[in-house]
Amino acid sequence: MAEQSLVLSAEENRLAWLALALTPGLGPTRIGRAMQRLEEPSRLFSLALTELESLGLPASAVQFVSDGRARSAAVAESARAHEQAVTILCPEDEAYPTGLLQIYDPPPVLWVRGDAEVLNLPAIAVVGTRQPSPYGAGMAEML
Repeated sequence: MAEQSLVLSAEENRLAWLALALTPGLGPTRIGRAMQRLEEPSRLFSLALTELESLGLPASAVQFVSDGRARSAAVAESARAHEQAVTILCPEDEAYPTGLLQIYDPPPVLWVRGDAEVLNLPAIAVVGTRQPSPYGAGMAEML
């Protein structure tokens, strides 16, 4: 029974992170600050209008959360992700990459298809143009 309660709580917390990530006009920094002010992310859905405003959210975002559109969008997105075998991670999840937690404004939500644990392994990123030179394409392929 207690284990089921923890699973439900974790799912509600994930929905709260997802709801803010899907709220127009909010970016990772503002979402992170709002979540720091909440004792439990899932409380987001039970806050009064003035409490939502005290999180530092713009009026349009407060309205989006307050009238339930943010939660509805999060539930729908969660269902879509589940149908497509996509894992949704938020910063409080164990599988969330520790390297991302070290940056100034980590993404509030990650959509992961496949094994999320590999996100904590050493990796290489290739950044460049969409029309690389033959040399650049060859080097990227070699890496």
